Amino acid sequence: MNARWTLVPEIGTISQSGVYLAPATMKFATLLTIIANSRSKADDSAATSVLLMPSTPELLDFAFSSQHPVALFTVRLSTPAPAGGVDVELGVAPNTALLLPSSWHVPGRVHERRSPAHAVATQMRPAALLVRVGENSLHRGT
Repeated sequence: MNARWTLVPEIGTISQSGVYLAPATMKFATLLTIIANSRSKADDSAATSVLLMPSTPELLDFAFSSQHPVALFTVRLSTPAPAGGVDVELGVAPNTALLLPSSWHVPGRVHERRSPAHAVATQMRPAALLVRVGENSLHRGT
């Protein structure tokens, strides 16, 4: 295809033949759109989107479910943890009826960890949660 290629945002490189090369490292997950515009037909174009994932783990999701007396927390990372694993810190509001460790270790080459916690109250919900993986954090309030 005789096309003019555009990257939005301009991350990585694309050859004249349309072969895309991502950067060696990414700090954050980024949605990249690749657009091909025909050089011979002005109205002909095509586009696709690709989610570029970070080179180091980033917090994708933090889930909580409660069935008294146990609550289950799930932490999901964007990429598997490095060989030594990563520590995920959890902060819970002082008035929350949970007994939790201050951090969980996600083992190396794993992208998800489920951990139980003791629920003190039958109708308990966390009032505020802060999960941190390195410098990345996700705040959830209820």
